[in-house]
Amino acid sequence: MRILVIMFTVLFGPQVLADIETETNNTEATADTLAPGVLLSGNLSSDEDLDYFNFIASGAESLDVIFAAPTVVDAGSQWTFILQRAADGIIVFQEILSPTAAVPITRNISTNQTTAFIVRISSAGGSSPTPSAVYNLTITPNNFQPVLGEISGVWQDPMDNTFYSIHENAEGLLLIELGTTTFEWTAFLGSRAESRAELDLIVGTGAATLEIIFTTASTFEARYLACQTAQGTQCAVAPGELLYSATKIFSD
Repeated sequence: MRILVIMFTVLFGPQVLADIETETNNTEATADTLAPGVLLSGNLSSDEDLDYFNFIASGAESLDVIFAAPTVVDAGSQWTFILQRAADGIIVFQEILSPTAAVPITRNISTNQTTAFIVRISSAGGSSPTPSAVYNLTITPNNFQPVLGEISGVWQDPMDNTFYSIHENAEGLLLIELGTTTFEWTAFLGSRAESRAELDLIVGTGAATLEIIFTTASTFEARYLACQTAQGTQCAVAPGELLYSATKIFSD
């Protein structure tokens, strides 16, 4: 198991699994598809480059947008983010965004019952140079739920490089916590309803029930619903407190 963890560390490091934009997606007619809750990476190759994406938000009341620049140190890089209705081109939201590696930009946008959108990313224009850095874009509807099996793969806690393996099928969801400093590992088994999974400890000491919330298709947060050590005392992290978060780095 430890060999497996070391291999993941060497191969993937802090990388994040992402879809990648395809050129040329410079017009609405050639727009890429942006899947709900899935991180997509892109970049502007020239001053004239425009990146268009189709996005469907069936039944959603709002959209959570995360716009990040994982290699940008300061806020000097600027992108224009535009969200418009696909049916009539009316702009729903527009803003010049200046994310950094440390501070991604987050926005919550009301859909006003609109289902189909066009997203456009471009340079801020004017005296601002076109940023050449890669940007990461995730748009998550408020009614988001991962497709069955979409969350299966290897995940990583960016804070301490702990790895997690998730396997999901119609029979349930298995989460394996892979230790980075010992040969010990733990496993939780249960099921998922929409974006929330409830899992019971099946391998490891003590007793615990874990809640997993998938905030996007590539990020989740974990909290104990209940936890006792092998000695019968409460675990160090209280139920309801954030236990850890993780980002998907490899798909099954």
